[in-house]
Amino acid sequence: MRLSMAQMSMVGDMDRNFNKTLQFMDLADEHKADLLFYPEVQLTPFFPQFAKRDVGGALNKVPDEFAISLNDKRIGDMCARCKKYGFYAMPNFYVRNNGKHYNMSLWLTPKGKVKGKAKMVHIANPRGFFEKDYYAPSEEGFCVFDIPEHDAKVGVVNGFDRHMPESIRSCAAMGADLVVIPAGNVSTEPLHMYETELIAQAYQNAVFVAMCNRVGREGDAEFVGGSIVIDPNGKIIVKADASQQFVVCNIEIADAKKAKERRPYLALRRPEIYR
Repeated sequence: MRLSMAQMSMVGDMDRNFNKTLQFMDLADEHKADLLFYPEVQLTPFFPQFAKRDVGGALNKVPDEFAISLNDKRIGDMCARCKKYGFYAMPNFYVRNNGKHYNMSLWLTPKGKVKGKAKMVHIANPRGFFEKDYYAPSEEGFCVFDIPEHDAKVGVVNGFDRHMPESIRSCAAMGADLVVIPAGNVSTEPLHMYETELIAQAYQNAVFVAMCNRVGREGDAEFVGGSIVIDPNGKIIVKADASQQFVVCNIEIADAKKAKERRPYLALRRPEIYR
């Protein structure tokens, strides 16, 4: 299976960000990708770095102006490209739905349909990531989607969720072979620790883990790229630098299934005694 990531920078103009989103879809077609995914909230500047009381002055917009609905034309345009090119895509948007706002990934299929929605589950609120000011937590929990052409199951863990071991573990328990993570990592974070964290979770859960990050400076935040793919044995397959780029690699889904057979950790769990 051919996996691709759009490690991209964003500006304050949502239309410009969307045009770049489509350009990455064109690149995915040129490279014959089966799946393309993106960083966190790819249509907007990273407004959660500002507390809600400050964001208007910092970005000259109120937060609601960054939210889109599920019937937004831009989603339809992405679906049309998925159908034209014959691949799956997973964009991540700031979505307004049923009176709430979410950090949400969408599962777009080669038939040009939105076949799934996955919302952020754990909402962080440290300085520089005031996400509780903007995001409602998921009501449904984690999601896993099918790519039947490759006998693959793909889980999604949005942003901060990756720091909770239950997140990737939940996707693995639902049968995921690959877990993708739209992210927004900045230079002030312990990046080596974050990489080690993903390596350990890929190994423990016998899944491929792929994380796609933003790049560029936005306000006080410097997004560092470093998008990465790790195999089910904890080996790094590919890692990007800090520049905007299209990242693509081949993964063998069968390797995840073999790793689960060699290390049947999930079957040995005893959730009834966990606290």
